Amino acid sequence: MSRVAVNVVVAPRDFDLPWDNKRQDRQSFKKWLTACLAILLFVGLPMPWLVLPEVEREELEELPPQLARILLEKPEPKIPPPPPPPKKVDKKPPVEQPKPKLEQDT
Repeated sequence: MSRVAVNVVVAPRDFDLPWDNKRQDRQSFKKWLTACLAILLFVGLPMPWLVLPEVEREELEELPPQLARILLEKPEPKIPPPPPPPKKVDKKPPVEQPKPKLEQDT
């Protein structure tokens, strides 16, 4: 009987589960989070200190010509005719029918 030497190379198995946190994933998440927060602060912080021109009341109350034309051309609403009055039904008192007399045998 001869012995044959066999070299078996075992590949290292990756026992990590897909939902496990890996170091590279955490670092990537932190970079994205930091970038998004920086953009948000850069845009959002100066908002309260922005000066806007004040709009005069006359300008606010003025109607644009398109809306004024629509309001002027608006037809009068048609009022539907009232429904006809309900028909009166005369109710006659119920007539009592005489009860049949039972003849008694005597």
